[in-house]
Amino acid sequence: MLRIGIIFGGKSREREISFSGGRSVYDILDKSLFQPVPIFADSLGNFIHLNWQNLYKGSIRDFYPPQSAYPTELKKYQLYIESLNLAGDELTEAIGSVGRQVNPQDFGLLFDIAFLCLHGPYGEDGSIQGLLDYYDIPYTGSGILGSAIGIDKGYTAEIMRATGIDESDYIINQIGNRQGYAFDGPAVQKPLRQGSSIGVSMMQSAQAASDNPFQIEIKASDFQNLPETEKTEWLQSLAEIHSSLGYPARAEEKLIFDPEQLKIELLNHRPEQVIKISAAFTEPGFLIEPLLEGREFSCVIIDGPNGSPLALPPTEIIKKKGVFGYDAKYLPGRVRKKTPMELPDEEIIRIQKGAIEVYRKLNFQVYARIDGFYQQDGTVKFNDPNTTSGMLPSSFFFHQAAEVGLPPKHFLSYIILMSIRARMRTSHRAHQLNAILGILDYGISKMGLVKRGKKRIGVVLGGYSSERHISVESGRNVYEKLSSTGQYDVIPIFLKKEGDGFSFWQIPIAVLLQDNADDIADGIEAGGHNLSDSIWRNFDELRQIFAVGGEGRHPIRIELNELANKFDFIFLALHGRPGEDGAIQEVLDELGIPYNGSGPESSRLTIDKFETNQKLRQAGLKVTSGVVIYPGTDLHDAIKNLTFPLVAKPVDDGCSSAVIRLNTLDDLALYTAATFSNSDSTVERLRLATKTAEGEFVGRKNFLVEELVSSNGAEYFLEITGGVITQCGENGEVIYKALDPSESIAGKGILSLEEKFLAGEGRNITPPRYHPDAGKNKSINQYVKSVLAHAAEICGVEGYCRIDAFVRVFSQNSFQNR
Repeated sequence: MLRIGIIFGGKSREREISFSGGRSVYDILDKSLFQPVPIFADSLGNFIHLNWQNLYKGSIRDFYPPQSAYPTELKKYQLYIESLNLAGDELTEAIGSVGRQVNPQDFGLLFDIAFLCLHGPYGEDGSIQGLLDYYDIPYTGSGILGSAIGIDKGYTAEIMRATGIDESDYIINQIGNRQGYAFDGPAVQKPLRQGSSIGVSMMQSAQAASDNPFQIEIKASDFQNLPETEKTEWLQSLAEIHSSLGYPARAEEKLIFDPEQLKIELLNHRPEQVIKISAAFTEPGFLIEPLLEGREFSCVIIDGPNGSPLALPPTEIIKKKGVFGYDAKYLPGRVRKKTPMELPDEEIIRIQKGAIEVYRKLNFQVYARIDGFYQQDGTVKFNDPNTTSGMLPSSFFFHQAAEVGLPPKHFLSYIILMSIRARMRTSHRAHQLNAILGILDYGISKMGLVKRGKKRIGVVLGGYSSERHISVESGRNVYEKLSSTGQYDVIPIFLKKEGDGFSFWQIPIAVLLQDNADDIADGIEAGGHNLSDSIWRNFDELRQIFAVGGEGRHPIRIELNELANKFDFIFLALHGRPGEDGAIQEVLDELGIPYNGSGPESSRLTIDKFETNQKLRQAGLKVTSGVVIYPGTDLHDAIKNLTFPLVAKPVDDGCSSAVIRLNTLDDLALYTAATFSNSDSTVERLRLATKTAEGEFVGRKNFLVEELVSSNGAEYFLEITGGVITQCGENGEVIYKALDPSESIAGKGILSLEEKFLAGEGRNITPPRYHPDAGKNKSINQYVKSVLAHAAEICGVEGYCRIDAFVRVFSQNSFQNR
């Protein structure tokens, strides 16, 4: 079994996507072939053999730097390690709390091959590739030259123009040194060495380009007049490296390491002064190019089995407006992706051939992603080559491979296989790499031989609630984790709306890896596989390597009476109704099929937030006051016993969908109209007023209004999310055990979809910071866990559950939970 060192994290602004991608690779790797070894590269340049538990934190800052490393004045923030300015024993202790530091010369003792999940500078620019070459460690993807070329948008534009691939106009400006402008009309500005659409902006003309995309200006009085909590929120917002500046920063050229230093600086300026704040670690310059019109696509190129580049089917990115931004790339349901593009085969092939030419001219190896536009007149413009790709389950990387019949775990194995071959061509250790290649070839040759006797697991996902896209993400994660073990025969099942009911559909991997639930439903309607037979046959040799054929290209409807014969266990990955409301649980009970989670009775209770609160209140627990609003409800009368501000939310949906703070009766009236009205203009007005995402407001029969929980004079006040699991005692009794909760930090007072599910956006600390005194913090944590376990017991939870709560800690060391 080969040891794969998954290197992720890094110094760049894309480190959170790298972190999420590294976790995906760790989960997806075929465990019958590989032993994954997580190697976290921190933003100071240290390599850490990470304790595996930290892989499942929401973001890097949730575990590193550890809370113990923060000085007292910074404990209210979440920062990256470079903001704390640690050195010596303090840095050693911080690293030791999350894993073990590893020197590059010792990489060979830990792993045989490096799987590079790093993005941006120091990750896909040749730096890490050169380091690994020096220590004779084979790695995935392009070598030094291709990586160094591919990272620089200006240089790739020059090469593509010089070689006749793309003759579009462009301007390369160094920061603070504007050049002349060679074109008119709308333009796009891009940092030279960033990916993930970070720092990308659109403008009406090239003349409107910013001198520095990573700089802001603020009038001192605008900050000084903010309430204290809003000052903290604003200072924290600057720490978001994908959407803001990050720390360290420069305030009028003075180096600022952390938010408190910046706060002092802003308070000390005269109120009328305008202060320029810029990122300390910024870009050398930026590229300006004309805004391209047409159909945007992305095409993954791989080294084919015979060594020649092979283009996977291109994906069209369907967005309503603007650039394909960070949240659209990584938050499910924000855009639509169509693979392959709906074009005649000859046009698909023309795009593929052009992308292969870019791949060759830029000296890429193993795999790359080439982006471009298919214009109205049939012209193909390539504008963004990348030597790496996102590694999330629905990324172009996996999705396009699935379209040609290769599941993610096999595609990762193939990338490793071809990477070893690529390194053999230049390494003086070719004989040793040949031995590694032999081990991998032998393991792959045994695939498909053992399938009998495996437990058949059906993973049900999707549905049609406002949480359907998150359900798809959950289901895919479960599918990949179970599949990677090699112990189960795992089948993805999509729950689809049908009239007043629903139907089950067994879906092929190409449909499972569609970007979101709506695309999967459309794929089922279309019969599943869109790839023509002629293009499909181009990948016969690729599929033969892993003994996967052309079976399972189309969705298959599964009748209820077939479930028991097809599956030994059903894993429910559904969110909202149906799925969490007991309806499917009742069906599975009748069929005698075991499943995860609670049974019908507890599910019917806990799906309803209002009824759950009533049950908990009757048992003596503290809950928020609220009322359910129906069409025709007299709003003034309904909330007469409540006090603004209020929170409106669906009664039976979670995931922060359509959860909004209401400050006035007019706000409530608008929310009511948007919920019960079919008027698109009303919904759009509410969306714009509250900055909520499209699709959050769907037809509902009711919604819940609750009082906004506040500190109520508590010295410490925080929102937590805690997991509870059940165990069977010696006498058959159910034992409820609460895990350490996480402190969930909402940037705007209420957790958003982005904070829950967008890589690097959410802020969670485990265990929570109830009190600065370690002993008191521990005792409060034990008490809170006991309350969470009691709440789960009151609700009759089976298996596991998640409970959200608020905790107040008062100065006299008492505390309350709600």
